[in-house]
Amino acid sequence: MDDPRSQQPDGQLVKPLADTTARGGLDVNGRGRLAIRPDRQSAADDAYRQIRTLIVQGTLRPGQFINEQDLVDHLGIGRTPIREAIQRLALQHLVEVFPRRGIAVTKLGLDDIQAIFEARETIEERTAQLAAVRRSDEEAAELSALGKQIRSASTRDDFGVFLDVDQRLHHLIAYAARNEILAEIADHLLMLSDWVWHQYFFRHGSNPSDYFNHEPIVRAVVDRDPDAAAAAMREHVDHSRDVIRMAM
Repeated sequence: MDDPRSQQPDGQLVKPLADTTARGGLDVNGRGRLAIRPDRQSAADDAYRQIRTLIVQGTLRPGQFINEQDLVDHLGIGRTPIREAIQRLALQHLVEVFPRRGIAVTKLGLDDIQAIFEARETIEERTAQLAAVRRSDEEAAELSALGKQIRSASTRDDFGVFLDVDQRLHHLIAYAARNEILAEIADHLLMLSDWVWHQYFFRHGSNPSDYFNHEPIVRAVVDRDPDAAAAAMREHVDHSRDVIRMAM
């Protein structure tokens, strides 16, 4: 995506945006994936979150090579935590490491996108079903509030706010399922989906049909109807996939 705001005239990175990819109160630091020394864990986590945000929000574009020294300079983080963060991002398929060539942001193809949405359908259908049974009253109230926020963002044609609230709503449903393993898998899939949608909106702009209806999902979870929740989530993810696939 050739977003002119993403680079300064000399090609260096702009200052990183606030991390909006960690939503819903879930632990998204990739724990257990790398043996990071405790004295560098905070810096490595910070580097990981900031670089991931730059990728997901399109400041670092698919196919773009990453200059390690630029990251060191602009994030104000040492080279070793930056390298540890890159390793984690490579494990999550957000970057590719090419020997003797460098590090590049991954390009997503149609097969990759299909795989993301197939996995989302399987995992999120189940989390919605479980959330309808296990959610708390406080979570039901929060889901209802998020449903109102996402309708408001749709009316204003504000895709940035829409994507943010969409992520928070899906993360909350995953959390309300009370299954840590499913929630961690859902977190990774939702981050990849967020990346796909940012690319879509930057390339194609927004249309009224892009702002999907979340009300059947919210209503089913709030009403403790697991079958309806699973069906509504399946339809929602399928529709999302079809919109992206037609645009590719």
